[in-house]
This record gives sequence, C-alpha cells and structure tokens, in this order.
Amino acid sequence: MSIAAMLAAAVLLATPETATRELGKAAAGDVVRFAPGDYGRVTIKDKRFQPRLTLEAGDARMRLFLIDSSGIDVVGGQFGGTRAAAPDGGASAEMTRYDADGKRSIPSAGGGDLQTGYGAMIKGSSHVEFRDGLFHDARKGLIISHSTDVVARDLRFERMSSDGINIAAAQRVLVERIECHDFDPSPGAHPDCVQLWSPPSGATADITVRDSLARGRTQGFAGFNHPKKGQTGFDRIRFIDNRAEVSFPHGISIYDCRDCEITGNVARPYTGAKHRVIVRVIRCTDCVVADNSNGPRPVRAPAPKG
Repeated sequence: MSIAAMLAAAVLLATPETATRELGKAAAGDVVRFAPGDYGRVTIKDKRFQPRLTLEAGDARMRLFLIDSSGIDVVGGQFGGTRAAAPDGGASAEMTRYDADGKRSIPSAGGGDLQTGYGAMIKGSSHVEFRDGLFHDARKGLIISHSTDVVARDLRFERMSSDGINIAAAQRVLVERIECHDFDPSPGAHPDCVQLWSPPSGATADITVRDSLARGRTQGFAGFNHPKKGQTGFDRIRFIDNRAEVSFPHGISIYDCRDCEITGNVARPYTGAKHRVIVRVIRCTDCVVADNSNGPRPVRAPAPKG
C-alpha cells in the first residue's frame, strides 16, 4: 500500500445497529472494527477492494456472507448458525443445487432456509482470508464455493451438526492450522472437518490442507467423488501433516485425484470408535502418497451376559 493510500484509509466502528451503514461506506484499505454483539446475517456483495478491506470481527457474533466480491480479510469473529437438518442427498447434492442458483434459498428437509445453517459463506469471490475465528453451533461452518485464492487459517470449529469447511468448485485454497472438535452430528449425517468435491458446475483444484486437527465424532479431511452425478475429481490437492482422531472410518480420504500429494498424515480412532480409521487414497494418478499412519483396529467390546 502506498503512503497516500495508508493516509486515506479509515477505521470505521460498527455496532449491530450501524454495521450496514459502515460497510456501505467502506473503501479499499479501510478497517471495519466490529463491537461485541449479535449482528445476525451480514452480507457483502458485488464489492472489490484493492488494497484489501479488513473486517476486525473480534468478539462479534454473526453469519457472514461474501458474495461476488474480492479483497477482504476477516480477523476474529464468532460465526454460528442453526442446526437445521440436511436435505435428502447429503452435502454434495445440497451444494450442487445451491451452486446452480446462488440467489435462491433452498429449503431444508425440515423447512426453512439452508443458508441459516451456515456460519459463513464465500461464493463467487476471490482473495479472501478468514483467520483467528470461531465457528460454532451450526450445521456447517464455512462454505467456499466457486471462489479462488482463499485462505482459512487458525480457525476453530465446534459443535457442528455436519461439516466444518466445505470446498466446492473452488481453486487455490489454503486451509492450515484449523481444529475441529466436539461435533454433534444430526441423525444420518456423515460429518467432515473439511470436505471437498467437484460439482458439475466447476472443478476443485489446487487445494492445500495442512497442519490441521480433527478430533471426535466426525470424519477428518476428505475429497469425495461421484462420477455418476457428474463430478469430475480433483487436480493438485495437498493433504499434508494433518491428524484425524475420529470415530468415523474416513480419517483422511481422497478419490479420483490427479497430481496430488497425501503425506505425513495420521489417522487414529477416537475413544469409543467402532471402525478402523485410516488414510484412504483411491484412483490417484501421478500422486505422492508417503509417510502416512493408520490407526489400529478397535477392539469390539464383548456382548453383555444374562
């Protein structure tokens, strides 16, 4: 940033009552500082910031949606939603339907709008970073859809009823040093700390997930692929030095990956797990798979007598 731009940048103070106005005034290089409080849904749409806009969310509580925008850093913040039931077809079907019409609300299986279950969403956007934030008590924490050049760093995900981070039709995404724990899956859910896929509307490529931890009633870090649904697999995915201590069998998994690296990952069963937790690499072309560690097979408790 030039000296002139630094001098022109402003620090804008936002409260739940003034946030919409302050965000409307924000210019490139500005800082919007949120006071503690409940903000509900906060949306930034069709905005481009260069130099980048910084949102200092601190202890503010909100659901943040960044739509068709670029150049935004989000520091801190508490992002929670509702724990609405997932629609029929699971996460992949839901995201495919949402991506097909990003302006239309999608009803959940139990009624209502699925977007209320998201802590934050980045859609159709670029050059966005979330760091040092908490995602909690939502169905899904952070959705990254049809976006590029995104960083999710030093984030915590707690008490999700489904997933921590979903990445679909996105490119050049870095996820590092995140933690997922104390998930509380809704009936029928197959939760993941990080899940990525390539819907028919766009390929997912150049994704790095590293130095991250999943622990508890969840799966770890996964890239699933369903060719019969028009999904096309992945290119240049890196799962490096992650640890999954989980109760579901997919500790670290990737399917139909090209030129990918799966190294240094550890999979272990969480207390009470009924399945072996492993690093699973299926149909990987020109991939480096090395130095991964699978957990032992859990000992089944004997049936009670009498």
